[in-house]
Amino acid sequence: MSSRPLRELLGPPAGKKVASSRREEQGLGQDPIDAFILAKLEEKNLQPNPTPGNWTLLRRVTIDMTGLPPTQEEIQQFVSDKSPIAWEKVVDRLLASPAYGERWAAIGSM
Repeated sequence: MSSRPLRELLGPPAGKKVASSRREEQGLGQDPIDAFILAKLEEKNLQPNPTPGNWTLLRRVTIDMTGLPPTQEEIQQFVSDKSPIAWEKVVDRLLASPAYGERWAAIGSM
């Protein structure tokens, strides 16, 4: 999956001082894996892909977790939710959905 980690969307934990660099000013490289990948991209003079929009993130996480695209109702609910924990609500809803269990049970039985 190519969506960004949740911690990048939410920002660094409160009270945690994050060193500044060109990558971090762009909102990238806030964990060791991201920093490693970004360093390799820079070595090859490549740029990371732009940050996907909320609709794209919703589509990716819903398909990854349930195997199904989000419904129109789920899209509208996510788009209209302006709370700072809107993303958490989506992930919690998907984890609690029967489709999540069905998807992973099917993968485990292969």
